[in-house]
Amino acid sequence: MESLTSRERPSSDHTLRVLVRIDTQLRLACLEVRGCLTPATCSTLMNILTHTGTLGAAVSVNLLRAVHLEPEALVLLREGAGPAVHAGRGLTPVEILVPPELPVCRLGPAPAAPIPADSGSCGLPLSN
Repeated sequence: MESLTSRERPSSDHTLRVLVRIDTQLRLACLEVRGCLTPATCSTLMNILTHTGTLGAAVSVNLLRAVHLEPEALVLLREGAGPAVHAGRGLTPVEILVPPELPVCRLGPAPAAPIPADSGSCGLPLSN
C-alpha cells in the first residue's frame, strides 16, 4: 500500500484549513481560508483572529480559495471579526474578501452544530 500525504488523503469531514501570512515590515496579516468554513469551524477562525490581533497589524481574511463557505458562517464571521481582533488588542479594521458565489463542499452541507438549550440563535448566551 502506498503512503499518502495529508494533501492527497481525502477528507471525510468539513475541515478548516487556514494559512496565516504576516508581513512585519508593513504590519499586515492575511488569513487565507482554504478549507471548509461552517458555523462549527467559525469559532476556530475567530480564535486565530484574536491571536492575530495581538500583533497590531491590519488583518485581511481571504475566503477566495475556500473549498466550502456556508452563509451562516459568513454572517458569524462578519459580526465577530472586528471584536475578535480588538479582543487581541488590535485596533485596525478587518477586511474580508468573499467570492461572488459561495463554494459548496463536495461532501454536501455540514451537519448543524449543536446549540445549547440556554443559547440564542447564534450560539451566544441569552441575556437577562
